[in-house]
Amino acid sequence: MAYEPQPTYLRHLLLSSNKQTTFGTALADANMTYRSRFDGGGMWVRTAKEYFSDAERAGKGHPWPTVRQQIAIDTTFGGQFDLDDFLAGFLPAFLLHKVVTSGVGPYTHTFTFDPTTTRIAPVTTVYAEDLAAQQIKYPDVVLTSLTISGAEKGPLQVSFEAIGSGKRATDPVTLPALPTPVYLIGNDTDILIGAPAAAASIKERVRGWSVTFTNGVVMHRAPGGGLYPTFAKIGLPRVSVQLSVAAKDTEDIETLFINDTLQELQINTNSGAAAQLNLKLLNLRFIAEPAAEGMEKIWNLSADGGRDVTKGAGNYVEAVAINSQATYLVAA
Repeated sequence: MAYEPQPTYLRHLLLSSNKQTTFGTALADANMTYRSRFDGGGMWVRTAKEYFSDAERAGKGHPWPTVRQQIAIDTTFGGQFDLDDFLAGFLPAFLLHKVVTSGVGPYTHTFTFDPTTTRIAPVTTVYAEDLAAQQIKYPDVVLTSLTISGAEKGPLQVSFEAIGSGKRATDPVTLPALPTPVYLIGNDTDILIGAPAAAASIKERVRGWSVTFTNGVVMHRAPGGGLYPTFAKIGLPRVSVQLSVAAKDTEDIETLFINDTLQELQINTNSGAAAQLNLKLLNLRFIAEPAAEGMEKIWNLSADGGRDVTKGAGNYVEAVAINSQATYLVAA
């Protein structure tokens, strides 16, 4: 019997720059303003249920289960984006959790980790249409990992993982107009390495790069909480980096590695007055491994966030987004 095939281009995803005022209470439809473009085959939302079973209990007279009782629900998300002007702020907002905004159109948003002020992570709401049959609003969503990467051309790439409380509601939202995004492009990216406060551009030598942020957020469960968690709890924030850099006639990279030299790394993308993202790691020491790319010598640099990236006089890491979005992380 024939069926109606469902192409992935019919999927939709709405995001909000707002955080929820109350955990467990979804944002109103009016706040779901950003209609995203995404990899239809790579984006996923999974609802998992946990059950208690008496399969291994004695007293039944047989080895098979007779009880299947639901005890918990969880939601996980993941996928990929081409990085655009809105997402350049949205993603670090719900991964790093602290923002200071200045300017008036364009706006400058500086995001940092701030684990000493609060251990409770801000959460937002995600709306997903998985073809015509599923129109679901997911509250209590927060990112747990984010990787931003770039090459010599094309949009910067983002992969992410997020978690939610497990709550969901069939709650159709009228889709806003499809925006015209401004993508942040690898062609427009400058990479700087050097002593703290004296980093210099090495962009022509870079073959590729990635920066990964994690925050250790978990959903908090306690006795009496029922099937769902009661808030999102911040864990250990970390940032790690990988760079592929061409060697030159004087082995500057090897010297940095051998001498364990403290460095600053900046990755600055400027694709327009209102489409910028600047990533800055203020204190790090690289691990360097030699490799070959065709007939050219390459250094693969890495810095592990739990060991090689340290806290100095400034922030552990900064992400600065400049765009036309006025606010992020405003309660609604």
